[in-house]
Amino acid sequence: DYTFDNFVHGNCNEIAFQSAHAIALSCEEYTDSPDTNYSKKKPEASNYNPLFIYGPSGLGKTHLLLAISNYVKTHREKYRTVDYLLIDDIQSFNGTKESSRMEIFNTFNAIADNDNYIITTSDRTPSDLKDFHERLITRFSSGMIAHISPPDFEICSIILQKKAERSHIDMPEEVISFIAGNVNSSVRELEGAFKQ
Repeated sequence: DYTFDNFVHGNCNEIAFQSAHAIALSCEEYTDSPDTNYSKKKPEASNYNPLFIYGPSGLGKTHLLLAISNYVKTHREKYRTVDYLLIDDIQSFNGTKESSRMEIFNTFNAIADNDNYIITTSDRTPSDLKDFHERLITRFSSGMIAHISPPDFEICSIILQKKAERSHIDMPEEVISFIAGNVNSSVRELEGAFKQ
């Protein structure tokens, strides 16, 4: 279920979507052709590395992370292996042991030094991460920082229409409008209203 094709994007999440999609597409640049420069990345994708996606719970951060993972897995057999570090809810490492945070820092550096991709999600900005070393926060901030905000009426309507289509339900436009107009704080809450 977690693909780029079924992620509804618009003003509230377009930067996060486009950045994540560009990074996923970068795996296609690695082919088995002997005349390929394997260390070369697409310029637009490398500008987003590392990618740090943040926003409140239930808005699609994990969906985008899994969409990258699923895309890379689908294309990995055709192309040389590409290393991606995907960490969901990086803020959950707050308050962990110093050794664990150092391991994150060292892993981050090793992957970045090899010019591979790092994508993290959080419910807050890098500067709002407490108990992280400043040097790790600056690394999170060194690439693309993409905010996801709650969906507007139009995005909520599209999500509901797509869910109804996938479930083979003929949902009246008035019902879609009612739900989209009243449930718009998170996609997760919108999905719950759809199920009800």
